[in-house]
Order: sequence, then structure tokens, then C-alpha cells
Amino acid sequence: MIKKWFSKGFFKNKEIILIIVLGLVLRFYKLKERFIFGLEQPASLWPIVNLFENRKFTLIGQQFLTLKAGLFRPPFYLYVFALPLKIFNFNPFALEIIFALMGTITIFLIYLAAKKFFESQTALIASFLYSISANIISIDKNIWVVTPIIITSVLILVLLTSNFEEYNKKFINLFIIGCLTGLGFSFHFQAVFILAALFFIFLKSKGFKKTAFFLSGVILFLSPLIIFNFKHNFIMFKNVTSLFLGEEVIKRSSNNFGGKINNGLKAFSDLAFQILNLSFSKTQLFENCLIFLFLFLIPPFLVYRESKFVKEKFFIKYFLLSCFFGLLGLTIIDQGFYSSLSFYIFCFIPLLLIIWARFLSSLTKRNKFIVILIIFSLTVSNLYSFLKPKPGNYQEKIMVVDYILKSTKGKKFRLKFINQDVLAYSYLFYYRVPFYNLTFNDLSLIEQWQEGNPDFFLVQGDYDWQGDKYKIRPFEKIRDFEGIKVVIK
Repeated sequence: MIKKWFSKGFFKNKEIILIIVLGLVLRFYKLKERFIFGLEQPASLWPIVNLFENRKFTLIGQQFLTLKAGLFRPPFYLYVFALPLKIFNFNPFALEIIFALMGTITIFLIYLAAKKFFESQTALIASFLYSISANIISIDKNIWVVTPIIITSVLILVLLTSNFEEYNKKFINLFIIGCLTGLGFSFHFQAVFILAALFFIFLKSKGFKKTAFFLSGVILFLSPLIIFNFKHNFIMFKNVTSLFLGEEVIKRSSNNFGGKINNGLKAFSDLAFQILNLSFSKTQLFENCLIFLFLFLIPPFLVYRESKFVKEKFFIKYFLLSCFFGLLGLTIIDQGFYSSLSFYIFCFIPLLLIIWARFLSSLTKRNKFIVILIIFSLTVSNLYSFLKPKPGNYQEKIMVVDYILKSTKGKKFRLKFINQDVLAYSYLFYYRVPFYNLTFNDLSLIEQWQEGNPDFFLVQGDYDWQGDKYKIRPFEKIRDFEGIKVVIK
């Protein structure tokens, strides 16, 4: 297939090369200064560390939803990123670079898929919008288990285009698409939306035999979970039943059908707003219905009316089916206590951009000026947001960690956290201790609510020094890192 891409000139188009370079520059601009290291990052990295610490393979990855739900991802996120993390001595910034590169590769893959499903102008618009979107750039660089679902989604699109090529009629293509779909479950359960849409399409257009090849690929990458369930009395199958029938597994945000639908629709609204760099403080059911109609339904409907080729109609059907199963799934889960559910449908980002790009491309035949104005406005808005982001916190946290480790002078110590979760710093201590002739076992990291006799306190935000609830006084020294205070007892 790669030889075919070269022969058809996909790598010779000057416009796409410029777009890729632009996307690369934007993703690497002040990369370290903007590196965000919160709670999701160590939660995604610690399981990889445990692979090496425990020295044994695992059949499960991170949990889905909540700890109480008892549902797990397959382990392939851990295995894919274990080697590069180990090579760079568990430096999290190494993965930040890898994720930024993956985002840059996605720009080209979107171009490739859009050109093969539609035409060059659509491909250029879609890849350009992906490359300059300030929020997508932030998503691309986010070291989070969910992030790779985007590149998995677009790789599936690229392989789906081969169904319309004369040279590729083998079942192996469907098997690989199934493998990518199964791999997506290692990143997030939203892969089930892709699985449902493709299963429906393949079963109707290709028959059961070819669909079985697709499903075999899915099952292959779900096999660790299947084995895990056989070994643990089918624990996950029981938890799935509780998820849909038992209110005790997750906190439902709505008790009425309209509220459940609204939570699902809001995920689509938030995703569209992120891509377009728009923000609305709050949207209700009526507004979310309008947004879904005008941004997710009308563009593919108008494009479908103009489409003359089977592959174009195929793409639109796949997009609409994915939206249907996505909305249905989010309505059932109804986990609306998050501020936004948009991360539940990150896999739709490439599809949505291609649909919008195809709509804009067809609009140029009627009024090219409006299309240029829309693209120019989006470019200015996103670049303005990109140049004025909130600074990252990674470098500051490294300074805090290094200061504490240096102050210990190579001795064991106890550190208590006030107004801050231990998880936000624990991985950074694991990464940095070898530079100070210590091991992670020499540290005792104490949560705010735990008892202990600490040698250091790390105080985040305000603290009532008069009340001194945690008995920080008397202290030998205090060092302030822009709102983060390190107190030496």
C-alpha cells in the first residue's frame, strides 16, 4: 500500500507538506514550557512502571469509568509505550515528544483518507483544520491513555479506503481493520462506537464470512481481557451487567430521558466547540439539539445529496452510524457529572473534520469568498488562542521535586502533601530519585488525610498558618515556588 501512495504522489503535494510542517511547528512550539502534568498523566504512566517493577506481563490495562465499576481496558497502551519510556529512563517528557509526533502524523493520515474518499481540496482543508486547531494541538500532546484513539481512528479510515481499490480485495484488510478497532479498546471504550458502525456496514455489504475476519481481529486484541475473565470468574461480564442495570456502579446525572439525551448531545456540542475554538458557558437540550443538527447532521446530508461515488456515500454512512451509536452509548452511560464528555468521542475528530471539509469544498463552487472567510476566521481564532495559552506546570513541579530531593542529601525522608493529591507528584519523584542516589523506596509520600511524622511538607494554595491544623510549625525553612510552598521541618 505504501508503494501505491508514493506512486500516486501523496508525498509530492507541496500544500500538504507545508500543512504538516505548520502542524509540526505548532505542536513543538514551547513544548516543555506548555507541558501539563496533572493527575491523568501519572495515572497513565504508573501502570507502565509497574510492568518493569513487577517484572511480569499483565492481561489488563487501566480501569474504565470508576474504580467501583470494575471494568478494564486491554493492556496494549502499556506495551506500546513501555519501551520508549524505559529507553528514556522514565522521563515523561519523552512521551510528550512522541505524542506530538503522533499528532503530526495524524495530519497526513487525515489528508490521505480524505483524498481517497473524496478529493484533494477536501483533504487539504481537513488536514489544515486539524493542524491549526488550538484545542486539538493540546489534545495531541496530552500524555493520556485516551489520546491515541485519534490516530487509531484515522488509521481505520485509511484502511477503509482500500475497500474501493482493485488491488486490495483480500480478507486481510478487514482483519487489520478489526485489529485496529480492538486496539482502540486499550485507549478508551468509545472504540465500541466504531465497532458497532463497522459491524453493521460490513455485515450488510460484505456478508457474514468477511465480517468474521473483521471480528477475529477485534477479538485478537480483546483476548487478554477474555483470558483475564476466564481466570477471574467472568468478573467483567458481571460488572457490565451492573453498569447497565445497577445504579450503584456509577453516578447517574439524570433520572429522566430528556436529561440523559442532553448529556449525550452535549458531548457532541463540546467536541465541535473545541475544534472550532468556540466556548459557551452552558447549553441546554434545545441548543444541543440545534448544534447536533447543524454541525453533525446537515453537512453530511448535503454532501450525500451531491455524492456520485460509492466510496463517498460509504464514508457518510459510516460517519452517521458512528454518531448514532455514540449518542446511544452516551445516553445509556449517562455519566454527566464531568464538566464535558467530549473525550468520550475523540475518535470522531478525524471523521467530523473530513465531513466539514467536504462541505466547505462543495461550498466553494457557489461562494468561494465565504469559505475563505470561514477558514481565515478559524485560523486567526485558533492561532490567537494558541499564542496565549496557560503555561504548563511540568517544569515547576520538576523544580519542586529536585529541591526536595537535593535537600535530603541522599537520606530517606517523609513528605506530606497539603491541598494536593500525592499522585500529582509521585511519578515525578520516581523519575528523579536516581539522579540523587536514592530509590523510590527511600521515600514516604503521605496524603493529607494520613497520619505521619514528615520531614517535609508540600503546601499547594492557601494554608491557615494561624490554625496550623497539620502542625507544620515549627519549621526550619520554607521555599515558595509560585504558590507551591516546600516546608522543611
